[in-house]
Amino acid sequence: MNRPFILIIPVLIILCSNAWAQDALNFRPAESVKEKRIINHIKNNSQTSDIEYVLASIDLNYDLITEYILKPATQRGCQNRLCLHHLVALQKRKPIIIGEFNAHKIRVSNKKTYGVRDII
Repeated sequence: MNRPFILIIPVLIILCSNAWAQDALNFRPAESVKEKRIINHIKNNSQTSDIEYVLASIDLNYDLITEYILKPATQRGCQNRLCLHHLVALQKRKPIIIGEFNAHKIRVSNKKTYGVRDII
């Protein structure tokens, strides 16, 4: 009776560890013209032209279209340790803001809600 229990425990540990997999985002300054256009769009629309931004690119819904997460490059653009993050995508070569949220540190989970990876 103890033998099946001993075999089940390692299997459950492996399954649970895969369910909590996360990707760390690599925030960096804008490099391409497209990325600079995205940052300028955020600066113009949120009236934060004096704040420098860094961005991370990721495909949140596996549609082969890259989404970008932007945040202030320094804590100067943040309030109470929470920074305003912008989620932006390109639609017909024009940046559109998909969403905004305040966070300190974020990661992208492999868990999906409605086909989109969760941001935690």
